[in-house]
Amino acid sequence: MLGKIQKIAGFTLVEMMTAVVIIGLIAAMVAPGFDRAIKKNKFKAQTKEIVSLMRSARSSAIAEKTSLGIVFDYEENALMLYREMSSPSDNTYDDGVDTLRQTITLDSTNAYISGTFTNPALVFHPNGTASESGYLDYSYSEGDSYFHSTISVLASTGRARVEYLECDQY
Repeated sequence: MLGKIQKIAGFTLVEMMTAVVIIGLIAAMVAPGFDRAIKKNKFKAQTKEIVSLMRSARSSAIAEKTSLGIVFDYEENALMLYREMSSPSDNTYDDGVDTLRQTITLDSTNAYISGTFTNPALVFHPNGTASESGYLDYSYSEGDSYFHSTISVLASTGRARVEYLECDQY
């Protein structure tokens, strides 16, 4: 039986290279979508962090029976949680008098916050109400991606929630 060739199971080099090329093409098509999903999740997390700060301020104001405020620094893209020590009715942060508790600075130079609040700070009172109703808009753009959310606060209840969340690609 010397003349009989035994067939060995396996893959040829051509089959292996074809599989590698196909996997490479699929990876190249998926990568941009994966990058966009990471940016979108980062934006959503930042939006949730802002809402969480507002809700935490309200809850702490009720629990501690004191006024807590959030200052919106639109130029620095930051929100600062503070304990109102001077006068709860003026709705301002007095550096050196009020106690700063927490600061959230938005990650990127491409981030932008703006609001419809008439005062420089939003104060949550011990009864759960807020100093005023309004909206905080948070926008972020990077490359060909644009993200926008609107957070509302209702003065009568102090409720903060995300009203609108948009994720677009140019």
